[in-house]
Amino acid sequence: MDEAVKLAPALDALIRHQLVLRGITNGQRVPEDFARAHANELVATSMRAHTKSAFDPSTLDMDFYFTESSSGMAHGALHA
Repeated sequence: MDEAVKLAPALDALIRHQLVLRGITNGQRVPEDFARAHANELVATSMRAHTKSAFDPSTLDMDFYFTESSSGMAHGALHA
């Protein structure tokens, strides 16, 4: 995933295609910038966003998601 812009899609491709990740680099100098990959650190890093996503609900949207409908079930709740 050389020169990947975002980490999460690169991790998704690794998981979907069951590829083995041996290590990562955060620079152009190999082997100096090469480091062993740690799953917990990669997942945590991939979940941090530097900018707000277009899909993040606004504060006003939260009332819609968590209010009860006339049937007594919350909007968006799954019906069995």
